Amino acid sequence: MDFKNLKPSVDFKDPATLCTLGGSVILLLASFLPIVKVLGDTESLMGGNHHGILHLILVIAIAALVVFNLEKIASGVMAAEIIWAIWDIRSVGSDVSDANKLYKAFTGENAASLQIAFYLLIIGALALVAGLVLIGMRSKKSTQAPAQPMM
Repeated sequence: MDFKNLKPSVDFKDPATLCTLGGSVILLLASFLPIVKVLGDTESLMGGNHHGILHLILVIAIAALVVFNLEKIASGVMAAEIIWAIWDIRSVGSDVSDANKLYKAFTGENAASLQIAFYLLIIGALALVAGLVLIGMRSKKSTQAPAQPMM
């Protein structure tokens, strides 16, 4: 691969590009916005365990790779981001459920609630999945053998 001739170009009419860049922007926002509220205090992915930093690195890499038309590499990074997002979705959902079970046993009220970043994490991951599928369909379509004439 010749990296010297890389020139940025983005086709905003391509559905795969729109899904990929849109999902990246949504996941970027999800990294900074509140994901959970516990007893009145909110927490984002950047706070506490710093999972948002890895999301930030991965979505910036995805956007750069898509802009420079390096879709094969971008597909691998997209898969990594999807897996990381699923991990965080499962982890946060489980933590909120556990906190509510414990607190409700003593007070009868919920202690934790999911915030906007949780839902943005789901939407962004789904957008990246759609972008990955569309890139795969496009690459499969471009590598098919030409039709043979009937005799």
